[in-house]
Amino acid sequence: MAQSGPIRPSSGRRAAKHETFSSAVSNYRVRQVQSLLQPGRDSRQPPLDAVLCILGVDGRHSDGARELANYLLFGLYDYKTIKRSNLPEDTVDDMMLLIRPDGVSIYCNPVNYPYLLPYIAHWKNLQIFCMAEDKYHEDEEEAEEYKIRSFVAMMEGSSRVGLPYSSRFNQQQFSPMTIEKWPIVQAFALEGFGGGGFFTMKHEVFDVSSRLEHVYTRLDPVGLENLVTEQLSQFEQQWTSLIKTIDVESPAQRAVLTESKVGEPLQSYYAHGMQAGGTGGRRQAFVLFGTRTGGAGGQGGDGVIGKAGIRGGPSLHMACQAISPRGPLSCARTYFFSSGHVPYPVSEEAGIPRTEEKNMDLRLLSTMYLVAVDAVLAAIDQYSKTLSVGAARKTVLDVLKDAVDRHQLPLGSAFASSKNPIDFTIEEADMHGHSQTAEQGAPSHLVKTAFLSFNDIPSVEHTGQSLGSVTFAESFLVSSLTVINHDGSKTVDSCYTVLTAHIPRYTTWMTTQVETERSDAVVTLVKTPSVEVLGKPLLQGEQVQLVVATKYCFSQEGQLHIFDRGLVFLQPHWGALILPRTELQSILFYDGDSRTVVAMLVLTYRPDMLGFLPAQVQNPDNRLVIVFNPSTRAYKTFMTEVLSAWQEKEEMGQAHLQTVKELPADLASLHSQLQKRLEMMLTQPSSLKKAMVNLPDLERFLPHSSASSLLQTSIPAADLEVLLDPAGDEPMDLEPNMEEIIVTILTGIPGSHKDNLCTSLVNINKEHGRWVVLRQPIEITEGFDADSLQASLSAAVKAQRKRAAKASTVGKKKMRAVIVTPGFTDVLDVVMAVLCHPDPEVRSRLKVGAVTACVDPMNTFLEDRFLFPKVLDQCAPGWVNNIVFTSCTEAQNPQLEVTQHLVRAVNPDAAFVLAERGEVTRSEDVELILSETMFSQPKMAQLRHLGTPGWSQGRVQSSPPSPSMQDICIYFSLPLDRIKFQAKCKALKSALSPYPFHGNVYCTKGHVKFLDSPKLYEVLHVTQSGYLTMVASETEHDTADGDFCVVFTGCGLQEEVLKTWLRACTRQKPEKKAYRTKESLSKQEMANIHRKHHLEPLPAGWYYNGTSYISMDGQKADKHPHMDQFVADYLRQVNAGIDNYNKRIDSKEYTDLFTRK
Repeated sequence: MAQSGPIRPSSGRRAAKHETFSSAVSNYRVRQVQSLLQPGRDSRQPPLDAVLCILGVDGRHSDGARELANYLLFGLYDYKTIKRSNLPEDTVDDMMLLIRPDGVSIYCNPVNYPYLLPYIAHWKNLQIFCMAEDKYHEDEEEAEEYKIRSFVAMMEGSSRVGLPYSSRFNQQQFSPMTIEKWPIVQAFALEGFGGGGFFTMKHEVFDVSSRLEHVYTRLDPVGLENLVTEQLSQFEQQWTSLIKTIDVESPAQRAVLTESKVGEPLQSYYAHGMQAGGTGGRRQAFVLFGTRTGGAGGQGGDGVIGKAGIRGGPSLHMACQAISPRGPLSCARTYFFSSGHVPYPVSEEAGIPRTEEKNMDLRLLSTMYLVAVDAVLAAIDQYSKTLSVGAARKTVLDVLKDAVDRHQLPLGSAFASSKNPIDFTIEEADMHGHSQTAEQGAPSHLVKTAFLSFNDIPSVEHTGQSLGSVTFAESFLVSSLTVINHDGSKTVDSCYTVLTAHIPRYTTWMTTQVETERSDAVVTLVKTPSVEVLGKPLLQGEQVQLVVATKYCFSQEGQLHIFDRGLVFLQPHWGALILPRTELQSILFYDGDSRTVVAMLVLTYRPDMLGFLPAQVQNPDNRLVIVFNPSTRAYKTFMTEVLSAWQEKEEMGQAHLQTVKELPADLASLHSQLQKRLEMMLTQPSSLKKAMVNLPDLERFLPHSSASSLLQTSIPAADLEVLLDPAGDEPMDLEPNMEEIIVTILTGIPGSHKDNLCTSLVNINKEHGRWVVLRQPIEITEGFDADSLQASLSAAVKAQRKRAAKASTVGKKKMRAVIVTPGFTDVLDVVMAVLCHPDPEVRSRLKVGAVTACVDPMNTFLEDRFLFPKVLDQCAPGWVNNIVFTSCTEAQNPQLEVTQHLVRAVNPDAAFVLAERGEVTRSEDVELILSETMFSQPKMAQLRHLGTPGWSQGRVQSSPPSPSMQDICIYFSLPLDRIKFQAKCKALKSALSPYPFHGNVYCTKGHVKFLDSPKLYEVLHVTQSGYLTMVASETEHDTADGDFCVVFTGCGLQEEVLKTWLRACTRQKPEKKAYRTKESLSKQEMANIHRKHHLEPLPAGWYYNGTSYISMDGQKADKHPHMDQFVADYLRQVNAGIDNYNKRIDSKEYTDLFTRK
């Protein structure tokens, strides 16, 4: 069977399998690895220069390298992912990464390049070594040589290198010499590739596996997504299995269940995880029944539900705890073997007693457990605000004291004098499960567990005996942001989410014969209804949800029976609930006037009904909600049979149903949550969406957690709302501020036609407002000058203020500023110079409208897929709104498609514009580029803050271009020869050399004159694209005493070489000719001399026989006997001409191209 072809990779927007994946998270992970390269505490030990990751056979399939690659590439190198791609493993693994302090270099092949691109394209200062696809497939040997050259080039300048040698689950002994056995490292020493010897002789190699392990355990947004969609889901399955173990048994059989049988899912989950490399030393997983839950309980043996109570009686409760052995999750619950309630006594004949059951011990245990739930949740809330374990412990004690006073709990002195009546701790664990006690006042992104146990609770019914303990624990996350207020003070904005909140907090089972008989009596009542008891049956035995939405219980599944005079809800765990209409204060029905939304029947019962309700459905509002999903039989029956019957007013104080159009705020929020659950059932939502439905707080927590984990720095108060709610709209300006200057920034590398774009925009819109164009003069080669730009902006603001004061309201024109960035400038530097202007007044009048990057697909790559520096950084998400492609704009151009695919991977949200040579013509494109609001959109602001933490406080510096680019300005004083200049420019492309590109000229621009015209010309030549333009200047240029200038942009340029290049573009002083000698005459010249004189008179004694010259004494010659004289005469004549030529040269004055006037 033939293997199917490779699966096409997704686009940049859809490639990542994680919903929380973003360029900000990806760059955060790179920064975490780069943090290993910072100087350590031991100043005697110099820092590492780079971290090297070699995958596949070239790195002997290193587990540590694969672990690092999966961290940086978000699981791309999981074996499941490789298998799904249908690509050979060796081809997929053909990848090397070098993480430097200021950037990343990566080698890959054309096959895995599109798979890697969505994860790497947005990395700062990225260098991609990737061979062209046609060359890669044509010559395997050349592809291997390219890989070796790439490896040598990547390692240049990195002498101290860290390697991820081991993985967490496969620790190995490291020795630098083992690296020399790796194929690519061995190839480093081959002659002809520039390695210069053995790898370990040129580079110091260190194992950084243990240091990277701490990096991997830090929780970021994608790590949190994995936690709640994978680990938490698996964790919850163990609890589901535990509950099902009891559910499947009949009440009688439940009494013989053992702790080992019930706890098997939790114990197996923990044990298997420990065998697979889990972390020990934390609390153990357990299930304990009855009195064995106490401080002395669980010591040997296997408890049985029916015998683990006081004096061998039946157990009233069980305590259970689960621990994730390879993760940070843990959770504890206390469940009960009796609900402790009796149904409302509607009929003695039906076997339902009219008196409440008195089970004081069960009520005490249940109440104490609910207090534990309240205390833990209150402690978590307090801890999130204060980060103080002491404050959280005090909260627990306060909640307990309040409950004792409010419920008059009969704990007695025995509980208070117990050795350890209250066990409360807050522990935190990293993503691998390593736990520690939470540090006081120290914010962290580790998962925390709040554990509370009330130990050895005294029995009320059996004096002197202990009922055991109740236990409750939740895993939670806290997110804290330090906010800088307007007055400079700092406050903490915190948020938390309880990760294990979806695990049932309160569950009961019927285990006694009395409860079973009571439940059976109610079942008999509903199956053979008596009109005299509850009236006529209207809805019989439909499956519905009973929603309580309290901290103890959200909902219960069961069967609903509705009669004229009330309803019965049958639940398999705790039995029956009977609600007569005479005991209801109000009945509300809401269906949103739609048959596609969840319908809610809201029942408010009288306070005296509490004794007839199980504890988990009781709530402060005395309210129960029955949910009908649309199109179900229960919904249809209710609408046809129940609705009209219950809307009629009855006698005997029965509540009647009212249909409402709107719900109160709390019920509206509940309805929204229920609607989301319904949509999840009807569709196939993502794993994260499912988690958000189960954990409603998660949707609010995610943006806060993302901000705190990615930023790791304080933020201004003005930015907080944008970070937490990027979906909000920017406030509209009702009246335009005429003194405000809208700044449009145009960026791009040299030769990207950004200047043409600026000219085009101003020409189109020059009638609409005042325009100020700010760009550095051509001859300034020092790069971007923030101080100069800020001075120009200050002058523009001052001028605008003066005009606004003089002009009438009607005559006012808003000022627009267009900034054209120089060279390889990072757009970050320009935006910071504008928005972080040192003058507050000027800063308040400046607003960045939009940032547009120009990209020329023909001038994007230095060679193969190796990019010009800053090309991708100038398209960064959050910083750039529009990308203008300035060549290859015709339909289906392959070069344009390659470049657009690359840029889309960098910035999925940017608008793409096609404008040949920067000439925009469509009004829609002009509106995008000159937008006044796009840069300020909340989503853009959030991306900026998360992707570049600290930029708004000016605490960020951009990295220099790599490879380094030079701008060399050369002044000269003479006009150039137009034809020679054009020829020399065209020849530059053929002279380009491969990496490290020394001596390559990529852009030539300047102000020159040509011999055939008196005008001054602006010239621009782009080597890679071959673009050449020479435009006569309409404005005067300061050419420094009449000099002209040309600026060369390239790598490793030498000024003398460039001067020689320029000299060849103009007339040079001729060199003097040397005198001719007989030896310098060519054969042709000698033949011409002889031909001219061969008939001259012969000397005496010589004659010519037609072929040779013969003398009377027998000499014979092919040449005339006076040939030497003829040559001498010829030389005399030629040298006389040379003398005249040289005299003419001496008589004329020649000026060198670089001689100042």
